[in-house]
Amino acid sequence: SDVCSSDLKGSSFRFFVACRPSKTLESLQALPRVRVLPIHPLRTEGVGEFLRLRTGMAPPEDLVNFVFEKSHGNPLFAAELLDALEREGRVFRDAEVERLAVKGSLEESALPDNLHGMFLSRVDALDGTVRRALKTLSVLGSRVPLDAVQSMLGKGSSGLLSKLSSLGFVFRDAGTLSFTQPLLGEALYESLPFSEKRKLHHKAGEAFERLSADASKRFEILLAHHFYEARDYKKAVPYLKRSAAHAKKQLAFFQALETYQKILRVLETLHADPPQKA
Repeated sequence: SDVCSSDLKGSSFRFFVACRPSKTLESLQALPRVRVLPIHPLRTEGVGEFLRLRTGMAPPEDLVNFVFEKSHGNPLFAAELLDALEREGRVFRDAEVERLAVKGSLEESALPDNLHGMFLSRVDALDGTVRRALKTLSVLGSRVPLDAVQSMLGKGSSGLLSKLSSLGFVFRDAGTLSFTQPLLGEALYESLPFSEKRKLHHKAGEAFERLSADASKRFEILLAHHFYEARDYKKAVPYLKRSAAHAKKQLAFFQALETYQKILRVLETLHADPPQKA
């Protein structure tokens, strides 16, 4: 770090951050030297060009209008709609004329009206084992160590992960596993009942604990998070304390403050609960 600070002294930096509309974005806009570049939805002609580039074929006007009205110009939503329509057989690629073609009425398709709904409908069509695996992975978050994933999924995890990868739901990179679309993980997690979230968070915490002692130490923040969300406060508090101390040492004061606040909430909860009879 001393070498880097010496080499970079006096240098200028420009950071690019992708952020959805939120209070965080509003606070960023108030900072000096921050410039916000809004990404506007695609217009009708933009959706048409997007479909052409994605398929390599010209789309008919009724398909463009349908996708535009349904997606409101969101490219990710437009891509999901196109894929769903092709799976249903309502849209197919006519190689003879090199154009996309529509079969029947697009209005008769019972597709969800939002992106989360599209993700969930795609998952609901899978067999139970694959569906449960995806919902389990949604608790782990993004860029999860592959050995922790395999520990959580248990026997047969390698074949299951290969199937999820071939279906385009996840990808592996440098010993980690991620959803191809982070919003897919969010949609799956939000669809889980509260009791199931607690159960899976506890399972995730135990999976991280089964790693080597050195690995477990590296993932103390994740261990604290999972046991906290599982409401296993006896296990969560030690990890929370170590995570807060580590954040403070790294000068990550905001993260340290958030962690200490969690500890206080836990202690208040434990103090409020009546003692259990033996």
